[in-house]
Formats: sequence, structure tokens, C-alpha cells
Amino acid sequence: MQTTIQLVLRNYKKEIPYMAEDRGGGNANHGFMNLKGKPEQAASIAEVQDNEHLKRAIITINEINTPFFTVGCEKSLNQKDEIFWMRGFIEFAFNHRELVADFRNYFEVFVDFNHFIWQRKFEQPVVYSWEIEGALFRKVNSDGFSVAVWITTGDLSAAAETQRVWESAVDIFGEYLAQCPRVQSPMIYTPQDA
Repeated sequence: MQTTIQLVLRNYKKEIPYMAEDRGGGNANHGFMNLKGKPEQAASIAEVQDNEHLKRAIITINEINTPFFTVGCEKSLNQKDEIFWMRGFIEFAFNHRELVADFRNYFEVFVDFNHFIWQRKFEQPVVYSWEIEGALFRKVNSDGFSVAVWITTGDLSAAAETQRVWESAVDIFGEYLAQCPRVQSPMIYTPQDA
């Protein structure tokens, strides 16, 4: 299985920021946190405590020089009988009101990511599923869009290999978003925001 990259438009809308909630069964949503330009806070969120690669990606995407901020993330290593797969997501949005308002701006990022993967010759059994969905950005009282990028490995026979493949996919995704050029316009979230 080679790397697959796909794009989905979801008929869904949520508010950002969103509140924490207990979903029961040990499945908690910790709520939105502004991590833009705050590496120490990005490193402390609950979802990344047991995975250095996801932690590094969240810190990198939220660096002050990127045009993005993260909305949320999660991951799970799964097993059925002797088969393992790992799945998780990183959700991000443009950190600029005029860019976040038009879902077509994410198409360019998606297409460039495809070229980045091809150029790097990243061929792992991984599916990147980009899900663009609507959002109300409360801080600027503006409708717009965010993207949840689900990263899912193929079925593999060992837990350690499955995690290694997933983490390499997270690494290259974080590296790609970090190299996207900075935008010279007012940011939605800054390090000074709570």
C-alpha cells in the first residue's frame, strides 16, 4: 500500500473555541486551547503526552511564523486479533480572517501537500484524509473553515511498526505545514490571547 491523500468536504459546522466535555468511558474532549506561539502550552496538552511526534507537530504548526493554528488533535493505536492500525487527526485552520473565510484557500495547501509528499518520495501504508468543514470563529465573529487531517495506517502485523509508520506520517505533515509561508495580515490568535 502506498501513501494515499484524499480530500473531503463535510456538511458540518462547529464553533471555535469549543468547550471541554466528558464523553464517558474515559473519552474526554479537553476543549480548544489557543496554542499559537506558545510551545510550552502546546507541549502540555493531554492529547500529546504519550507521543513525542504528535507533540512536536502541534508545537511546530503553532509556531508564530506559520499561517495556521491547531484546533485539536487525537490518536489511537488499535488492535483486532493479530492486526494493528493507528489512526488520529490534527485539525488546523488559517490564522487569518480573510483566508479562513474561503474554503478554496485550503485547496492550495492540499495540492501543495500532495507535491511535497511526492517530492519527498514518502511511500508508507498511510491514508491522509483532509476533511474541510465549516466553523464559526467566535474570536472574530466570522464564519469560515477548518481542516481535520485524519492520518490512518494500513493494517500491519506489529504494534511498534504501526506506531513508527504513523509517527513518520505525522512528522512529514508537521514539517509541511511549518514550511508554508507566513502571511502578513492580522492574526486571529496571538500568543497574548488566553
